[in-house]
Amino acid sequence: MTTWLKIERGALLNPNEVVRIWRHRGRRVAELKDGREVELEDDAPLYTTIVPAASAFELLVAWSEDEGDPSIDRHPIIAWKVGEEVEPIVHHSVPDYGYVGRCVRYPCGRCVDPLNGVWPDERGWRDEMRDWAHKDRARRDKVRKAKAERQISELTDDRQRDEG
Repeated sequence: MTTWLKIERGALLNPNEVVRIWRHRGRRVAELKDGREVELEDDAPLYTTIVPAASAFELLVAWSEDEGDPSIDRHPIIAWKVGEEVEPIVHHSVPDYGYVGRCVRYPCGRCVDPLNGVWPDERGWRDEMRDWAHKDRARRDKVRKAKAERQISELTDDRQRDEG
C-alpha cells in the first residue's frame, strides 16, 4: 500500500518527490526536488492511498458513436485508489468520447457499477449498456430535431420580418 499526493486534474504524485508544500493565493502548491512547482487539488483530501489489485479484475467501458450496439473496451485493473470512494486504476487513461457506461468485472464474472447496479455476469451488463445506448441515441436525436425545428422557425420569422 502506497500513499500519494493528489495534484491537478486527479493526477497522483509520489510524496518522496516533494520538498515542501505551502499555500499561495488560496491554493496548495508543492515544490518538487527537480525545482518544479505543481498545484495540489484543493477540493480533495491531500493524500490518497493506492492498493495493488488482485489479478483478473477488469474495468469494462462501453462506448458508442454510431447506430450499432456499443463496443466494449477491457482494461486490466492494476490498483485501487482508496479515498472517499474506491476507484480502479488502469495502465492508461480511458477516453470518454461516446461514453455509455462502465463497470468493474470481478474474477467470478460479476459486474459492478457502484452508482448503477450489480449484474451477475457480463452479458447482463452488456444488455443494459445496449439499452442505455439506444435510449441515449433516441434522446439525442429528439434534441437535435427540436433544435433544427427551432432554427427553421427562427429563420422563417426573420424572413417574414424582413419582407414585412
